[in-house]
Formats: sequence, structure tokens, C-alpha cells
Amino acid sequence: GAVMLTGDATAARMDPAGNARLYYCLGTLGVCRGEFAFEVLVQAPSDVFTAGNFFAVGVACKRYRGPSGPACAAYVLRSDGAVLSQSDSTVGVKFLDRALPATCRVAVHVDLHRWQMSFYIDSKPVGVGFRFTPISDPEPLFPVVLFGRAGGSAVLVPPQADLPDGVSPTRLRHQHHHT
Repeated sequence: GAVMLTGDATAARMDPAGNARLYYCLGTLGVCRGEFAFEVLVQAPSDVFTAGNFFAVGVACKRYRGPSGPACAAYVLRSDGAVLSQSDSTVGVKFLDRALPATCRVAVHVDLHRWQMSFYIDSKPVGVGFRFTPISDPEPLFPVVLFGRAGGSAVLVPPQADLPDGVSPTRLRHQHHHT
């Protein structure tokens, strides 16, 4: 199975012939200074909360290739309400007291002035999910969307979340990877 992109590269959909592998779409625009934000409309299968089925939205380093790929940073909010900070993590830290709806808008705001990353669900802020240790030469972070199995889709949409003043939405292009 693979992630299929629309012709304008603004939407990703799971290959219907997929299996139990991890599917992901990694943005091609990475940022290592300042602030950036993006928002995706996620539509997961109705059984998103069964074993092995989930979605996650966040950022990752350019080398990200899923949990079986090389070790690299990945900071995501998973559909069960947990945050995970390593590309090979399966156990997250409880962040939200509820699971995300199977269909929802997830916005991510990365602030490398304050060294933190915040999440928004359906335009409402849910808090700072990660605080980073300041470093002088950070590795660029790229938007990433993951699915635990086939049947879901994620579409990049103009942010509706009430982002902090001065943060403009990032226009993103996507590349796809077969897993």
C-alpha cells in the first residue's frame, strides 16, 4: 500500500489495497527558525479506535521513514490523545483527556522563538504538546501525517484555528513515500 496524492499535492489518501503498515506523508518544506503553522482535515475510518488503527499529526525530521526507518525526531499528536516524540515510539504520553474525532481538523503551530509546539483541534487550542530544548543549529522540522492502516485521508486546508498574532499559515507541498 502507498499514500496517493492528488495532482496538486494538497491531499493524501490511503491506497485501498493497503495493509497493516504505517502510512505517512511528509511535507517538503522544513523550518528550523521562527514560527510556522499548518492545518489538515483528517478523515479516518470509523473504526479508528480499534487495535493498530490510528492517525497522528505533527512534525518530523527530513529523514523520517516511519518506525522501521532510521532513528529521527518526530513530534506528533495521536488520535488517542497521546503525544509521541520519537519516530519508533508506540507508547505515548497522555496529553488530552479524550480521543480525537475520526473526522477533524488538526492544526499545528511550531514556535522556535519560544521552543514549543501547540495543537488545535477543530479550531480550538488544546495546549502546548511539546517544549524543546533550545539549540543553536536545530534540524529542520517538516509537517507529517501518519495513519496506522489504510482507509483514511488527510487534506491540507487553510488554517481556521485562532493562531497567535503574526503567525501566517505555511503553504506546503508534499512528497509521498511508500512504506
